[in-house]
Amino acid sequence: ASYESHHIRSTLIAYDTSVAATLAANQPMLLLEVYVPVAGFTSFVVRTNNGESPIHLLWLDSTFATGDMDDNAAAATSDESGLARMDVNVATADYHCLVVYRDPKDGLMGQPIDITVEVEPTPPDLIPYAAGGWARPLVPRPLNDATTTNVPLPGSLNGGTTSTYLNVCTRNIGPVAVSGSTTQRIFVDGAPLLDVVNPGGYVPSQIHREINHGPVLVRGGLHTLHVRTDGPNDHEEIWETNNDFGEQWAWQGPTLAYGPTTGQPQPGDPRGGWETLTASEVWFNADGFRTPVFDPGLGLWAGVAATPGASSDVNLRLHVASNDPTVAFREVLAESTQPGSETDFLLLDFASVAAAAYDVGVSHAAGSAGYQLDLVTSSVLDPAAGESPVFTLAADELLHVHDVGLTAGLQYVTLRNLSGGADLALALFEPGQGAMGRAEAVVPASGTLGGPGEDDIVGLPVVVDGTHGLAVYKVGSADASLNAQYTLEFEEVSDSRTVALPRATRITRIQPNPFNPRTAIHYGIEREGPVDLRVYSLRGVIVRTLVDAVRPAGMHHVVWDGTDDAGRQVSSGVYLAVVRANGQQSASKMVLIE
Repeated sequence: ASYESHHIRSTLIAYDTSVAATLAANQPMLLLEVYVPVAGFTSFVVRTNNGESPIHLLWLDSTFATGDMDDNAAAATSDESGLARMDVNVATADYHCLVVYRDPKDGLMGQPIDITVEVEPTPPDLIPYAAGGWARPLVPRPLNDATTTNVPLPGSLNGGTTSTYLNVCTRNIGPVAVSGSTTQRIFVDGAPLLDVVNPGGYVPSQIHREINHGPVLVRGGLHTLHVRTDGPNDHEEIWETNNDFGEQWAWQGPTLAYGPTTGQPQPGDPRGGWETLTASEVWFNADGFRTPVFDPGLGLWAGVAATPGASSDVNLRLHVASNDPTVAFREVLAESTQPGSETDFLLLDFASVAAAAYDVGVSHAAGSAGYQLDLVTSSVLDPAAGESPVFTLAADELLHVHDVGLTAGLQYVTLRNLSGGADLALALFEPGQGAMGRAEAVVPASGTLGGPGEDDIVGLPVVVDGTHGLAVYKVGSADASLNAQYTLEFEEVSDSRTVALPRATRITRIQPNPFNPRTAIHYGIEREGPVDLRVYSLRGVIVRTLVDAVRPAGMHHVVWDGTDDAGRQVSSGVYLAVVRANGQQSASKMVLIE
């Protein structure tokens, strides 16, 4: 094969400065001569302006006379961003040579590469560091009991009180000293929490331990705590990307009382500080609370609701109660993530979950306003009585839950809004599902029809017999401060019944989903006519025809037992339920699990 030879002469560049240079197309190498005025550590940093990589560096000190590319005192190759760095302990003040080259096998020879070259005294390098006896570089403790040689993991942390002590350990891994003071800035959910100042500097390899700083207040819940070792960037460092260490910790939240809890400030950034985490799993930062131990004698259901302020949004999650700061507020039992300023709520069915204490997490989704909570237990309603007493959702109350014994079939309920201004809605939850969020209702909010001050008339497609949970709630932030009164009227289905009809053909709910082996497909049609409801595979093959008949207008449901038209059990996977009526079509996915 052919080859090229190049005669290259060096270019003099100044020490402790930044200069621009170019490797012209097909130019393999630059020789940059620099006079280093003082013996000691010197840094050579080369960046490709457009991220081209790899490029290579060689350091030829003043003793170099003749030789090849292996006769160097130091070498480096650029990383994926196009940055190459060498930190060299220069033996004598003299003229030395920095070689910048590229290899033809890397495929960059045919293009010009613009670079920036810096030659300067090597700076220090500060990092978070877990010294001997330290569980982490940054450890929160519930007491000021840490020593410089013993900082274990906390067994618990108390949120909402000024009771957390912070311990931080850092080290200078650079080859030169840090002079003057440094600041370790500690953040919670990405917001500054505390500055820890070290006035004395660091010698190379020195470890610095700061213990028992505080106490500070951290809200209950799950939060990302992280430290930046050179917080305000007081000092230039070898690497500015290794200053941060973060970890998520849970603080036990205050115990909620039954009834409204108002005036809660906006939760922190749900992803604040995530960029500092190295764990394989991260969880949304959230405010946290603890429910009391529920008494099932007060009602077979209980609920907790959250409503944000105007133009804001929060999400609500339920967790097993735990005081372990490395476990709590992580695994989700149920969640409610309604959009905008709508009320989120969670329900517990004590026929299928323990009447224990639970942790409640509230995370920020949008806006700057705070939020309020409401913790309730259920009251018993007898639908056979026809009409309930008058109930009052007082100002700042958000949710009522009623125990309603229902049998399989279709029944209508009228939410008679007596308040004149509040927008009320209802949702029905089946027994046996444990903990559920608002969207898991058999009749979700999308099934309600009345606006502020209006009645709601909804068909309840009951699939299973048992004590259902019937939730009545204020729709959103505009209703939270209003005093609302209502009654509930139950009525059996009859052909002469005049009700608010669905406005389109659609599948309203598949419950449960995922399922094994049975699920109920709920659908509505706006006027009487032929209805076709089939189950399809994702390849478009008909699996089962569930409805092929004339149906009256209104809400309906049909149960699929996971078999095909031949009665054979189908395999687990994703299927489509498709309903067609009145020239309209609606489809929804459902998952059959083993």
